[in-house]
Amino acid sequence: LNNMVLVIGRLFLSISQVKQINIDRNYKQLKDHYENFLKPNLVNKEWTVEEDLLLIKLINLHGKNWKLIENIMFERSRNQLKNRYLEGSKE
Repeated sequence: LNNMVLVIGRLFLSISQVKQINIDRNYKQLKDHYENFLKPNLVNKEWTVEEDLLLIKLINLHGKNWKLIENIMFERSRNQLKNRYLEGSKE
């Protein structure tokens, strides 16, 4: 994970390079920001009915194992999955 790349504008930096320029975030914050917003495969669009049904099916099969579900629904981050589940459970 030390080789993880953070994208700042069009500048690609490794975590060690980011630490050297003293960006005001710790390692966990950088990792979380990358995982939830910067990963190239993530989409930020409306949820489809198919995605909702798949999420329900996967929760029924695997419980709230968000990491496992994220590996299957790779276009959504763990936070997106958890938030969608919580939105649906309020209704």
